[in-house]
Amino acid sequence: MDAYSNKILLIDDDKFVRKSIECLLEDMGYAVLPAEDGFQGLNLLKQHPDADLVLVDLIMPLMDGFSFIQKAREFSQEIPIVVISGVGILEQAVEAIRLGAWDFINKPITNKDLLEIIINRNIEKYMALKASKEYQAFLENLAKMRSNQLDEAIARQKSIVECAKIDVSIYASVFRLLPIPTLLVQSKSLRIFDANDAFLKLTGRTSEHALGVTLDELGFVLPDCSQTVQTAAQLAELPESGAPIACKTPDGKTIQATLKIIPFNEDGIDHLLMMLFEARQESA
Repeated sequence: MDAYSNKILLIDDDKFVRKSIECLLEDMGYAVLPAEDGFQGLNLLKQHPDADLVLVDLIMPLMDGFSFIQKAREFSQEIPIVVISGVGILEQAVEAIRLGAWDFINKPITNKDLLEIIINRNIEKYMALKASKEYQAFLENLAKMRSNQLDEAIARQKSIVECAKIDVSIYASVFRLLPIPTLLVQSKSLRIFDANDAFLKLTGRTSEHALGVTLDELGFVLPDCSQTVQTAAQLAELPESGAPIACKTPDGKTIQATLKIIPFNEDGIDHLLMMLFEARQESA
């Protein structure tokens, strides 16, 4: 019963019947919210919307069970309502179910086991419906989140393509889809236009902390060199087969990798795709 609130709303105008059922429910481990008519029951339901189930008599003064069910369904579409029906008035129980009740039990209620079976099966159905609704909401939120992320990615890609005038096919096939940590760099300024997800994951950075910064600011260091990469000339001296390189993460760890660079020109603007092969982190 851990998933339940262990509260049951009991509505019956007969105080002796009400007390008898209340004792049975308490023996089953429930906290009982008693009411002697539909008005009181409706107010209690509004005060305790987390109640697991409602047991309601049909024939009562002021507000009977039929009216209560109609009003309760305006307030809560899902809470289980079980009708306490007198023997021989099955038609009334059927009408109550048509109005929104889930089940019924004949009174006088003397069989605790039968009462427990009816309560459990309706609460289990209630919890299954709630779980299904929550899962559906989760899927909808996930789809919305992914849609927003996709919109942001498309907007960022369009911005980069417009600024750097990069061929879209090269960007899509070589850069964005690569599992290899890769940077898109403007060759003269050595500023980063974009970093793919593999690079951000490896370095523990977000795109906001990578885009627009220079290789020097990212701590890129060439082999046998105590200085960071500051000029395009330093990169031009690297062999086409690749060269060892190191860079720092925000938490001070060092990443060792083999750097390979693919230069290309679009409308007179030089760009670099910088790919870090077999990249690995080492302790600071």
